[in-house]
Amino acid sequence: ETERSWTLASSFWGRGLATEATALVRRWAFATLRRDRLVSYIRTENARSRRVAEKLGAVCSGQIVLRGVVSDVWIHPSPG
Repeated sequence: ETERSWTLASSFWGRGLATEATALVRRWAFATLRRDRLVSYIRTENARSRRVAEKLGAVCSGQIVLRGVVSDVWIHPSPG
């Protein structure tokens, strides 16, 4: 799977920067890597990151344990 993730310092939260940057990376990844989908692993309690994924059309498809932490698996389908 091709994973897409983001991290933003809390002083920049609430400005739409994560959504904007992630949308650009998403566009680049689909155009350049030619994948059918991308995946993000988001901690269940991370409501802000879940909202970014939702805004970009991702769908939660289950859960996975990564390094002892439960995370939701978010699938980002190709826009085309």
